[in-house]
Amino acid sequence: MSDIDPDSVWGELTPAFHLDSFGIYGSDIYILFSDICRRDARAMWAVLRATQMGLFDASVLQNAAGRQDRSGREMVPVEELMEQVKIRLPSFGRELQAEI
Repeated sequence: MSDIDPDSVWGELTPAFHLDSFGIYGSDIYILFSDICRRDARAMWAVLRATQMGLFDASVLQNAAGRQDRSGREMVPVEELMEQVKIRLPSFGRELQAEI
């Protein structure tokens, strides 16, 4: 997973730190990953990174992740946030090149 965000200082621990700082715990993590980000680790990482960079409101993300009825999907513009993160962090989401 470190290939998702090579610019992150914390490497693979980045999502854990962001989840904690945004107050997202327990089943809310599952809702964020499964329902809002549709089980796409890159999307979840991008949403967390966008929120960390101030592109999305942490309280809205926390609220969305707490909705077990899947209504949080409409609250988080996942694709838009992924694009915004890629613009600001050009190396975000690049696949590692396989060595020949």
